[in-house]
Order: sequence, then structure tokens, then C-alpha cells
Amino acid sequence: MTSPSAAPARGVARIAGCLASLPLRSWLLLWLVYVALARAGGPAAGALLEAAVEQAGVSALMPETIGAFLLAPGSWVPTLAALALACAGTLLWTAVVLAVAVSDTPQRALAIIRGWGWRRSLLLVLPLTFLAPLLRVPLFTPVTRDLTLPPFIGREFLKTPHTGALWVLGLAAVALIVFASIVILGRGRDPLRACGRWLRGNWRTALVIVAVALAASLVPASAGIVSDTAMVIGAVTVALCLSSRAPVRKPASSVPALAAFVTVVAVGTGASVVVPFTVADGHEPDDALVIAHRGYVSGGPENTILALEAAAPHAPDYVEVDVLQAADGGIVASHDTNLAVLAGVPGNIYEMTTAEVTATSIEMHGNRDTIPTLHDYALRAKELGLPLMIELKVTGHEVGDFAAQVVDELAAIDALEGNVFHSLDAATVQQLENEHPKLEVGLTIAMLHGDLPSIDCDFFTIEQASITPEVVHAAEERGLPLYAWTVNDENAMRALLDLGVDGLITDNLEADVLRHQVTAD
Repeated sequence: MTSPSAAPARGVARIAGCLASLPLRSWLLLWLVYVALARAGGPAAGALLEAAVEQAGVSALMPETIGAFLLAPGSWVPTLAALALACAGTLLWTAVVLAVAVSDTPQRALAIIRGWGWRRSLLLVLPLTFLAPLLRVPLFTPVTRDLTLPPFIGREFLKTPHTGALWVLGLAAVALIVFASIVILGRGRDPLRACGRWLRGNWRTALVIVAVALAASLVPASAGIVSDTAMVIGAVTVALCLSSRAPVRKPASSVPALAAFVTVVAVGTGASVVVPFTVADGHEPDDALVIAHRGYVSGGPENTILALEAAAPHAPDYVEVDVLQAADGGIVASHDTNLAVLAGVPGNIYEMTTAEVTATSIEMHGNRDTIPTLHDYALRAKELGLPLMIELKVTGHEVGDFAAQVVDELAAIDALEGNVFHSLDAATVQQLENEHPKLEVGLTIAMLHGDLPSIDCDFFTIEQASITPEVVHAAEERGLPLYAWTVNDENAMRALLDLGVDGLITDNLEADVLRHQVTAD
């Protein structure tokens, strides 16, 4: 009698056998198709989106310009073309993977697409195309593989356990939708019912798919040939998991195929490690600034004096701090407008007095402290010898002249010199530049697709997901420093330093890369 675990074991063995016996010609075909779609389709979709931005009459696609972009009729055609190209790439790649994995005949790909039908294909491929990359699992989405959630969004949710749980649940919901899309894509006429039956009968195989997805999410897109190869192997593995018809071919063909493919991976991996970084002209990585994001949040809640003091031993070049205006005009150090997340108090700072705000305790990572005024924060920073990068957060509920009040408070304690300022609000940046030309003022950008804004400023702070070689080059041409935020991953730090950024705003002050920076400074 067969043991209960025998069937799953045979299933995993079948998948492994299919992978091992897939001919070399099939691996090469799959790899070439993926690379062609990723390296040609991705840039083509990006070019269409850039054309849409130009037709909309905006300089770049940013949070501040999304409304104008969507309402401009001239942007609709190229935007729809970009969406169609991305979906077509997903359809084609998925069909090729299924065709090759199941029958080793790529000619079946078009027949598979025709069998899906356009309605079913659209309903299933849309979430697959635009949600899977957000999870950093672009196994079936070569055209949109660089479409990722900006890391700062997750960071904001992970401040506290309960918001972290909401973040995990949200990602799980997205993953479930993507997983269902992949499963349904390979089912028959009644896909939803078939999907349910498949999950009930193949939950161990589903775990294999989840493991493959997790492994794929750990491979950075910047790894080049390694990333391409990993996505191909992962996609074929998932396709085999979803199919019960894939034959195990003669094992003799597996030896040269696996040897050749392992060689490709090994060479690619070695090249990614051995090839030295190419530094932008005139820029040395050791020159980049280290900027402590809201203090050192591992030692105290963000923007508190406890976090400021915790940053001091790491000797950052600047400590970044956010400031908001309270209802009575007082300036306090806080990023969150609403205190529900960190303090459990569902109140807006612009509706509270300065005394009420500063009496509020906030907690992060097991540390508690009260919200300080800008006056107290800047005084303590001055005592510690820590220059500040002060972000003016505009809510639209300010009373009086917010920017002028910030400057006046700092001037009153002789804390203007050595500190710099930045803001997401372009009008505030322009006001500071016009009224206080001796101050160093930068524009903060949360999302950018297109040219750098034409604004009179002294530097840019840009969210890391929006920083490209073109953006770095544009900043260099204008002679303006460019700082990346919030960069906590050491591989991302190295990549951005290699790209030529002038500074890293980070929570991870203990990173080896940053220790080298501090030593060099």
C-alpha cells in the first residue's frame, strides 16, 4: 500500500526529473525569449510612458503631476499602448513557458493563447502583469519586472507591530491574487472551480511554488544574467508544478543541458562579483554623504531626541528630521501628521496644540520618547555637533508663514549655519530659495518618471526606486548633489554609490558600506 506521503514525493520527483531532462535547446530558447522581452519590451514600454508624459505637457510623472497626466487626452494612447505591450509580453512569455515545459514544442504557445480567449486572458493577465512585480516575483512578467513598490512604503507600515501586520496581510492578499491567476491560467473551462480543486489536492506543490517565489524575490534585478537565468528556471518550475502532463524525457539529455546552464549561472554570478563598479565621471563613492534618517530609529523612536542621541556615535554627516506645524503655530519634530500609528492617538498634529503634541509619547522597536519641539531638537543636535537636514512637511493646514517660522526659530538659537533644508512641496522650496538665498535648500521627490523638475534648488533627495543613470546624469549636468532615500539594503547602497549618488539617507547606520564611508570622511 502506498504511504500518504508517497504521492507528493512522486510529484516533487516528477518536477525535478522534468527540470533535469529539459533539453539544452529548450533552456536556451526560454532564456532568449525572456531576455528579449525584458531587455526590449521593458524599455519600449518605458519609452511609451515617457511619450505619454510629454504628450500630457508635464515635465515628469510625479505624485504632484499624476492628476494632470491622467486628465490629458494626449497621454491616453501611449499609456494604453504601454499597458498593452506589458500584458502582451506576459501572455507570450507565459504561453511559451507552458508550451516548452509541457510538450517541448514552442509552436504550441499561440494555440495556448487562443485557447485562453481574450476575456479570460485580460482578467488573469492584468493582475499577473502589474501585481507580481510589486512582490518582486517577476517570473511571468519580463516587461514589467522593474515595476516595484517603493521601499519607503513598506518601511512606514513596519514602524509598529500592528501596522506591520496590516502590511503583511496586504502583501498576502496580493500574493493570493497573483497565485490564483497563475493557477487559473492553466486550468480548463471552469477555471475558478478547477483552481479550488487543484489547491485542495496539491497543497504541497503549492508550497513548492511559494518557495520558488520567495527565492525569486531575493534575486535583485540588477544581477543581470543571474537574474534572467533565475527567472527562467523559476518560471519553468512553476509551470511544471501546475501541469500534470509534462513528460520526463530521457535523462541522458539532462547532463549537458544542466552542465551548460549551471555554467551560465556560475559565470554570471562570478562576473557580478568580480567585475568592479563603474563609478560616474568625477565622482568617487567615498565622497558620498551618510545621512541618518530621522535619527537612529534602532535606538529611539523616529524624530525624537532619543533617536538623535543614538545617531551621534555613528557620526553621520547629517541627521534628517521632519517638522510639522501644530494648531497654535508651534513647530514640532514628527513625520506622521496623524499620531495613530506611533502613539495610538487618532489625532492630527495640525489640530493639536504644541503642548498636547509634546506631551505625547511615541514608541518604535521597544523604545519610547516624547515628540520634541524643533527648538529643543535643534539645540540638542547643536550640543552633539550633528548637522541637520530638516524636511518641512506641508499639510495644507498651516497658520501663518510656516517656512518663515522654521527659519526664525532656528535663527533665534543660532542654529541656521551648517543645517540644510528640503521639502516635498515645491512652493516651500522656492520660497526658501527666494527669501533666504544663503540657505541650502533641496527638493524631495517621492516618485519620478521623466526629467528632473526645473526648479531653483541646491540639491535633490529622491526615493531610491526612481533613481536611474539618466536621473544621476541630469543632476550632474546641473551641478546639483543627489541624495537617495531611504536606502537600508547594503546591495542597494553599493549599487547607488556605483551609480554616482552623492549621499545615502538611511536607517541602517551599522552597514559595512557606511562604516567605510565614515572612515573615508
